[in-house]
Amino acid sequence: MSFSHLFVDRVGHYADRWRIMRASARIRRLIDALPPHIRKDIGWPDTPLAEFVRRDGEGPSRS
Repeated sequence: MSFSHLFVDRVGHYADRWRIMRASARIRRLIDALPPHIRKDIGWPDTPLAEFVRRDGEGPSRS
C-alpha cells in the first residue's frame, strides 16, 4: 500500500466517526427537546448528557 492510500483510508475513517458522532448528538438534542412525559415513556434517562459515558469507556461523551 502506498502512503497516499493509507492517508486517504485514515481520513475516511475519521470522517466516518465524525458523521456518527454528529448524528448521535443530533438525535440526543431532538429527544432532549421532547416533553418530559414523552421522554419517560420512551425510557430516555433524565441524566445530563455530560454524565453519559462514551461507548469506548474513555470518559464523558462530547457532542
